[in-house]
Amino acid sequence: MERATPMTQFELVMMHEAGHAYVAQHYGVTVNYMEMDEDEDGLAALTNVEGTATWKERMIMLMAGLAGEAHALGHEEYEPNEGTLNDIAMAMDVLKTVHPNPTADEANVALEMAFYDALLLLRQA
Repeated sequence: MERATPMTQFELVMMHEAGHAYVAQHYGVTVNYMEMDEDEDGLAALTNVEGTATWKERMIMLMAGLAGEAHALGHEEYEPNEGTLNDIAMAMDVLKTVHPNPTADEANVALEMAFYDALLLLRQA
């Protein structure tokens, strides 16, 4: 179900960061703080966490930002955007700790599965 009124960029970024925070707490990882800053390039945000998690949980936490956006917008598509490129790059780094040379298809499947795992957690909240 699509959202009836459009979200502002601020609201969308906050939902992105809330996705990271919620999933981190789900896995027992401490959320130290969330911050946002706006400059001439637009909004920038960060969720600072501390704790241990498995490689799979770390991937899910990283993809939870995009899942937070999808959940807020009322859709289920895995649609990376410019604002999620850093999260995707970090999730790829995590994947490479257990699978050093994934093919493009393997990497995409792993990222997509982490996204859907995060989305499921958010929808169950």
